[in-house]
Amino acid sequence: MGKYFKSPQFFCFNQRSIFSTIFANSPYLAIGIFCFFLGFLGSSFYEFRQCPVILGKSSRHKVMAFVGIHTGFSSVGRRNALRKTWMSSDRDGLRRLEESTGLAFKFVIGRSSNRSELAELEKEIRKYDDFLLLDYDEENNKNLSFKTLAYFKEAYRLYDSKFYVKVNDGVYLRPDRLSLLLAKNRSHSLTYIGCMKNGNVVKDPTHKGYDNFHYLLKSEYFRYAHGTMYALSSDVVSSLVSMKNDSFRMFSNEDVLIGSWMLAMNIDHEHVEELCQLKCTSSSIAVWNISCSGVCQPENQLIKLHKMDICSKTPTIVSSID
Repeated sequence: MGKYFKSPQFFCFNQRSIFSTIFANSPYLAIGIFCFFLGFLGSSFYEFRQCPVILGKSSRHKVMAFVGIHTGFSSVGRRNALRKTWMSSDRDGLRRLEESTGLAFKFVIGRSSNRSELAELEKEIRKYDDFLLLDYDEENNKNLSFKTLAYFKEAYRLYDSKFYVKVNDGVYLRPDRLSLLLAKNRSHSLTYIGCMKNGNVVKDPTHKGYDNFHYLLKSEYFRYAHGTMYALSSDVVSSLVSMKNDSFRMFSNEDVLIGSWMLAMNIDHEHVEELCQLKCTSSSIAVWNISCSGVCQPENQLIKLHKMDICSKTPTIVSSID
């Protein structure tokens, strides 16, 4: 990671320094001293501020942005529909898409104790190689906030990106336009991009959107991005990765949770209407329906949309995202 982060000089000593001398004469002593200081500073800090002199360059794959398409074990049809439309169905196609847009795409999924589901997933992985696997229980953990946080941590560990995007598997996307949006020069390094809203706080426990911390809130939430699709800049994600999640309040709704944590940082909220269009336009980046958290009946509708010229063949560059 060396050249991408300004690591403290403490870690990056010169080869002629006393540490180098100790290492040359007594490597075990040097390692012991080094590990002591690492333990003192904290493993979470060390995770993303390693010294390239000691550990070599980062193995993180560098892209302009990483896009995690959140999916589940029952969503095979949705994934296949995406592979037939705006996302490629083979490794070479994904590589070409990455080269042309600067965006890397992976389906994001957790684990299951169901052997049949795992076996089918393994077949899909071998065939397409387009998954990011999380240590998250898809069956028993119904709070998607934990999946989202696990996603950002794993994506940050594997990819060195300007932005990290979360999107649902029912969204029709124009990768070329998303790339153009994320590549814009911004004066603020802490950026939160999405379709911003102020949703109503759900206090009825029988309702799907029930918030168990409703008593701390009024009738309306603070401003946050709809959870179907949003992007966080690298500096924001690095802060999420380094914090201890159990020391922060965990709202039931994933998008509300992320929005609440954004309030605690000096974040620039960037509202982009093109990320939440009901139908394809000459400037739409993402098409989906709020009531379905994606397009409704996605297995069929994604393919229908892709066959429409207004969705798939209109030019990339439009004035609204210049």
